[in-house]
Amino acid sequence: MIGDPKTGTLQHARIEGVGHEGLSCSAVDGRPLEFALLDPTTGEIVEHGPHVAQEAFNVARQVYRNVMKGQGWLRVLSEPAPLTARKAA
Repeated sequence: MIGDPKTGTLQHARIEGVGHEGLSCSAVDGRPLEFALLDPTTGEIVEHGPHVAQEAFNVARQVYRNVMKGQGWLRVLSEPAPLTARKAA
């Protein structure tokens, strides 16, 4: 885990991360793409859209912050809001 992580492994898309903007993705021809979470068994799209990229970025950033603060919490969980909060939104 120490050292630079390997990137450039996708064949048909690019993922870009900017510290103050978050994550974005595009096809190699420049068309914008969006992030999606898929069920590995059925291939069903569970969630997709810009909010998926933002959530992934926020989780990654919190893991990094926890390591830098020396808290030792290497796992950060992102869970759906309680049903009552989702209905109000």
